[in-house]
Amino acid sequence: MPTLLRPARPAVVFASLAAAAALACSKEGPAPITCDTDESCPPASRCVQRACVADAPPLAHIASIEGVEENELAVLDGSRSSDPDAPDDAVVSYVWTVRAVDAPCDPPVIAGTLASPQVRFACPGRYEVSLVVIDVMSVRSEPASVTVSVAARSGAPLVTVGADVAVDHQCAGEPLVCRPVTELDGAVALSAASVVEGVEFRWSVSPPEGRALDATRRVTFEPGPDVADALARIETDGAAISGDWVFRVEARDAAGVVGTAAARVSVGNAPPLLTETLVSSSHVFDPPSSRLSAHGAISVVVSDPDGDPLEGRSVSGHHLGDGGATFAIEDLGDRIGFAVELPYTQPSDAGFLIGGEGLERAIVFAIRDVNGAETSETWPVVIGNRPPELVTPVGTVSTNHVHDATAMAYLASERLSVWWDPDGDPMAQADPTGDAVCPSYTLDASGRVAVECSLTSGMAAVAGNFVGAHDIHQRVRDPWVASVAASVSRIEVLNRPPVVTTPPVDLRAQCSTSTSCCEWEQGWCMDYKLKVSSVSGTLADFVQDPDGDPVDVRLDPAGGRKVCLPSECTMGISWESDLTCTPLAHRTLSITATDGVASATSSFLVTRTCAP
Repeated sequence: MPTLLRPARPAVVFASLAAAAALACSKEGPAPITCDTDESCPPASRCVQRACVADAPPLAHIASIEGVEENELAVLDGSRSSDPDAPDDAVVSYVWTVRAVDAPCDPPVIAGTLASPQVRFACPGRYEVSLVVIDVMSVRSEPASVTVSVAARSGAPLVTVGADVAVDHQCAGEPLVCRPVTELDGAVALSAASVVEGVEFRWSVSPPEGRALDATRRVTFEPGPDVADALARIETDGAAISGDWVFRVEARDAAGVVGTAAARVSVGNAPPLLTETLVSSSHVFDPPSSRLSAHGAISVVVSDPDGDPLEGRSVSGHHLGDGGATFAIEDLGDRIGFAVELPYTQPSDAGFLIGGEGLERAIVFAIRDVNGAETSETWPVVIGNRPPELVTPVGTVSTNHVHDATAMAYLASERLSVWWDPDGDPMAQADPTGDAVCPSYTLDASGRVAVECSLTSGMAAVAGNFVGAHDIHQRVRDPWVASVAASVSRIEVLNRPPVVTTPPVDLRAQCSTSTSCCEWEQGWCMDYKLKVSSVSGTLADFVQDPDGDPVDVRLDPAGGRKVCLPSECTMGISWESDLTCTPLAHRTLSITATDGVASATSSFLVTRTCAP
């Protein structure tokens, strides 16, 4: 029977026509269609003994496929496929398809329709191979499938490429364009070779993660991607370019992928450069508000060695252990300004500004380029302090002293050297003065030292322990440090001597006539003796001391002695009783008063007479 090949029709049409032919030939249906040739029968049927008979579909069969490696030629064998209508019918076409089951690459495409095509699998993994066969009448078989396990290649690679390269990049121009830095004006030379003759090459590129190709990021091949040796140009319009650009080449022959290889072009990126000038910021103290404050700035210059655009600039402040002081940060572009303010109520508050335990104060700066390389710095905020300075030293000064009757102490005060603090800080005594009676001093608003000297006296004339030269060592400090210079001043504490003033004292005694005679005349007593009683008086307001010092008072020759304050000093004067012919009597006494340094003496006349 002659064979007529017709163009293939869609499977649905074939099935419909085959059903119609079978119905026509059924014993239970209408009478068989008579024919003279196959052409006079419906599709998918043939003329057998002048009757149209439906064609049975062929059976597809695939031989087992073992020991397949990637990129090696593998033979798919469908030659055992058959047709039930043989020998009048036969398989005339083989349609192969391949699907990747878990292989990470695309499956091969089989364009031919032969029974045993050659094919290459591009990578290891499992593939499903399917076969549909078609007979002379264009009837298709049900698909047959087998799974092919492809192993990694055990031999030398069939395709090789040049070595990986690492390059820098540079952004320049207007508008800004970023390119690798190479000897080929930004291009990278790619080369591929294969031990298999007659293969065709095709290059592709996988950009770094996060660097997808788009309108601002592109790769071009010169003269094109379909050559073994090509120049690749990577360019961005100021966008990120760094990372591993993986250029893959695929070599194909008629059987499929001979092999693949990859060359990595690593485009480096230098982080932004940061140049800063750290300065120690001085502070000031404002007495009216009693606040410490400091203001300053850190100069900052940022550049990128690759010329990349910069982004993500951030500035923040960190402070801890500063007692709640305010810490303000301001990004001024070429510098970072800061301001610190702190209430000052006691010396310990100074540690919240400078040097306190646990004090932290810093500026945190960060910036990155478009490629993601970041540069960050943490700059400690350094607040400086200038120690007090000696302005006017004072050598020797003299001063009087006073005695405080309430405190029972000698007192003296004097103003000594003048000091100045460049920051306006409150100043105080730094070191001991070296003198026990003048141990401390303060500084007034003008910076002059005011020293207070004192010595407890009790009721004793001991001014000699206080009066004299006192060398006062002065070294001044602000809340943080002491002055470098020192000043020594000598205070001569002066003493003014007591003054004794004693007017005459008149004592009036009681007198009575005795039986004793003073004068006899011719046996007669002409003048009887008088009995004179003892008499006493009190001497007051006789001593003064300009300094108010306690005085030691001695009455001579009576031998009376006492220590008293001048305002309270009294001395008792007494005359013993006697029997005398002359009631009017005189004695001269003296009073000596000393404050322990100087003395004063005064004599006075004491007269005793009889009271009227």
